[in-house]
Amino acid sequence: MRRVKRVMLVLAICACCQLATPAISSEATLSNAQTAAVAPPGASSPQRIVQITRFDCVKAGIDSAKSFPWAEGLSHWPDGGPGGAAWNASKLYCAVEFQPKCTKGAADMELRVGGALIGTRHASISHDGVQLLGLALDAKQWTKHLDQSSPVTKRFPYRTATFSASIIASCELPEKFGPSLGPRLEFADDRHLTIGFANGE
Repeated sequence: MRRVKRVMLVLAICACCQLATPAISSEATLSNAQTAAVAPPGASSPQRIVQITRFDCVKAGIDSAKSFPWAEGLSHWPDGGPGGAAWNASKLYCAVEFQPKCTKGAADMELRVGGALIGTRHASISHDGVQLLGLALDAKQWTKHLDQSSPVTKRFPYRTATFSASIIASCELPEKFGPSLGPRLEFADDRHLTIGFANGE
């Protein structure tokens, strides 16, 4: 009889322990898994020698990146077309503002629409302050590279195009660094933007 009572007492204690153990929600488990996937242990941000600070395009009307009207950039969808799309756009001018961390070297800009390379620019780096590069585009350079419409976007009264800018830097001072001396994330930076276009009377 005593042995039976002891067994019942042990079972009762185990049941209480199970009730006292806090449940782990599936949401918490998913959150932890997502965190681990996004930021694995030991991960750190690359130390870039160049960084793009601004990138945008406007309808042609300027001929120098130094006077680029950033507030009127087409990535803000500020124009008179449906939804703010650029209305009857033809020639465009795109500008890239970037910040190098070296005082002597060179920078190369690549501009793409979709996956097509539209143009390049080269500039010398003589200081570590903000620098600008710009590129004029004719209509024939970008209109044939509009984004492919999907069942969702084909209903919209405008077409979109994805513009991409890359800056690749090569530094000589204060230390030598560049494409042949390190991983790409340390000597290059990229930016992408989506612009809408519409035409009519």
